[in-house]
Amino acid sequence: MESGDTESIFHLSSHLVGHKEDVRCLTTDSEGAYIVTGSRDRTIKVWKQQPDPECVCDLSGHGDYVTALCAGPREGCLISGSRDATVRVWLADEGLVCREEGQVVLTGHEYQVTGLACFKEGDIIVSTSLDKSTRVWKMNGDYSSGTCLHVMQEHDGPVLCAAKVSESALVTGSGDCTLRFWSIDKSGNIACTSVLNGHTDTVRSVASLPGIGIVSGSHDMTLKVWTLDGDCVQTFEGHGALIYSVAAHSDSSLIASGSEDNTVRIWNLSGECVQVIQHPGCVWAVCFLPNGDLVTACSDGIGRIWSRDSSRIASEEVQSMYEAQVEAYTAKPEQQEDGQGKMKMYDSSALQQPGQYDGHTIVVDEGSCGMVYAWNQSAADWEKVGEVMTDGAAADTGSQWDFEFDVDIADDQPKLKLCANAGEDAYTVADRFIAEHNLPTSYKEQIAQFLVTNTSGKVNIHMDTSGSYVDPFTGSNAYVPTSNAAPAPPSFAGGANVDPFTGSAPGQSSRFPVKEYVLFTSPLSASARKKLKEFSDDIAKKDETLAIQEDEWAAIDALLDTATQGPMPGVIDKILCWPSDTVFPLLDIFRALLSNDKGRVMMTTYLQSIKVHPESGSCGATIEKILRDPENNAGKIAALRVLVNLFHTDTTPIVLENLDHLVSLVSLCRDSEVKGIQNAYTAFVLNTAVLLAKMLAPNADSISTVANEAAQYVCKHKDSPNATALMQALLAVGTLRRESLLKRSDVLHLIGSDVFTSISARAGEEASIAIELQKM
Repeated sequence: MESGDTESIFHLSSHLVGHKEDVRCLTTDSEGAYIVTGSRDRTIKVWKQQPDPECVCDLSGHGDYVTALCAGPREGCLISGSRDATVRVWLADEGLVCREEGQVVLTGHEYQVTGLACFKEGDIIVSTSLDKSTRVWKMNGDYSSGTCLHVMQEHDGPVLCAAKVSESALVTGSGDCTLRFWSIDKSGNIACTSVLNGHTDTVRSVASLPGIGIVSGSHDMTLKVWTLDGDCVQTFEGHGALIYSVAAHSDSSLIASGSEDNTVRIWNLSGECVQVIQHPGCVWAVCFLPNGDLVTACSDGIGRIWSRDSSRIASEEVQSMYEAQVEAYTAKPEQQEDGQGKMKMYDSSALQQPGQYDGHTIVVDEGSCGMVYAWNQSAADWEKVGEVMTDGAAADTGSQWDFEFDVDIADDQPKLKLCANAGEDAYTVADRFIAEHNLPTSYKEQIAQFLVTNTSGKVNIHMDTSGSYVDPFTGSNAYVPTSNAAPAPPSFAGGANVDPFTGSAPGQSSRFPVKEYVLFTSPLSASARKKLKEFSDDIAKKDETLAIQEDEWAAIDALLDTATQGPMPGVIDKILCWPSDTVFPLLDIFRALLSNDKGRVMMTTYLQSIKVHPESGSCGATIEKILRDPENNAGKIAALRVLVNLFHTDTTPIVLENLDHLVSLVSLCRDSEVKGIQNAYTAFVLNTAVLLAKMLAPNADSISTVANEAAQYVCKHKDSPNATALMQALLAVGTLRRESLLKRSDVLHLIGSDVFTSISARAGEEASIAIELQKM
């Protein structure tokens, strides 16, 4: 724990343990008697501030992650928002001890609810959403129902946060990089009074700063303090990743911020960071209590209270245990070996000691086999994961594997077989296992680290610079950049066959400009039909009419041929109405159709416009919904691959017609740390640069936008192990520069000398590309 003033730093006070997944949001009542946490596990927990916090209420009802919380307009009322696109009003018999019966569900948002604010005068609730809207709701007298009074859509991007400034003023922040002040009265009438510009990326969080104005946190990794007149008076810098949450102390003397860099930073109003509090995971939310204590919400599923009051500080033993957990989380997991290259086994007494961190795994000798146990931090207990089998026995799939683990996912489900071969990449195995069993992608990191630990490193994490792509169905490498006509290396300047990323070829020194599009042309996975069948069966349990009927499978099978001809079957529109996290098999079919001449004819007719349409069932609407969903990684990969494969002579008119809209949508994926998303995102940016270079008179604004997208990716990911995506982004800038669409001064301004220096020092081909680009 780093700090400035050691006499006033925050120390751990207590843990809020009970959620099964990430704690995503926080709120408290006006007295600070209750703390409320919302989680990815779809539940809300209310904690009463006793000498030690106690969970006094556990609320269920939301159909997806709980993403926003707010104490209601009147006492004894709690408001929640969710990824299920609803706002729920919960009534309490005492304090915030709410009951599930009688909850009011407010519907109207199309996508995830992101922010909430409440106004006592008029019983007004304001909600924001990824659907770009801000909605104003008014509750009736007994809070048995609510009415949507207004839907404001003045932001140009998803609205990601809201905060009450006073009983007559509201502020919202958006993916369009702006904040907006709004006036609001007790009748719910609302009007935008000013727009604040200053952030260079998504505004993710905003909080009132009494006596001064507001403070905002952004994906640009800065905080900004604004007056009520809209003047930015201070910018705080220090975080190393996206900022997810900001909060202000009740006397406005301190500001707290939580970030993807796994820290909470405490700031004074001079912009000085006075303390850095490390966490064992991403910090989703921060909240000050009226007594000055701080609450944080972490991705390890635990909320924590921090205090500067010596009477409320946890014992030294508890603080030391927490610091050990943080250290274990940030350290590289050690491989469990006995010094002779064999897996280290513990006796059963090891289960009497707590794990070092959440997910810590050990192998216990149980006589006939080694049994793997994982430490569950929330339950404070070891959980049996599976049996280690390294004798090469055949798995249920009929293949030979070097390692097999029987994994218990749930008590009421059969064990699943996790299989891997020595030398495989742990993330590839994890992707394959998740796709085969339709598991949450949040399991990926734990599965990968489990494999590294429990195979003595024989299944390890590889740094892949080959440009391979992990297929969302199988985990197999399937990323093949090709020319338009056939799966062969594209031709660059000079006409020689060259490497699609470096541009190098005999007798040719320049890698720029790239002349051919990068396409995803791998064969369609055999698992596509299987996944559609699984999803259809699940959907049939809720709505039989949306499921694929027996007489519709012939049309699906025809599409799986990918060389089929004729009109798109009607069952496709039905599938596009499914939940967005179940659509990726269909999108991969679209991607495969676009990669061959016959299928492309069908897709060209079907995709007359990829631009979003308001009606459900539109391909464009589905792709937009997926790209705006921060959690749907498999869907994003599939959607981006469809857009990448639109770059062909037959389909580029679709791209040109909607270029600005598509670039804006794809830009939402720029900051992703998921390799498959990075590869597809930069492939789209590179293809857009190639398209602009082919045009006789490309639009200057489009050139600037694409150059900025590529350069921002390069600057943010200059140290990323994903060399393929970094090379594609550099090639996009170089292509625009070589075709004189950018000046050298533009390139040096977009990508600073420090970034060029950093990349040039790398060992891969990206270093050579950066050196050449800097000299152009």
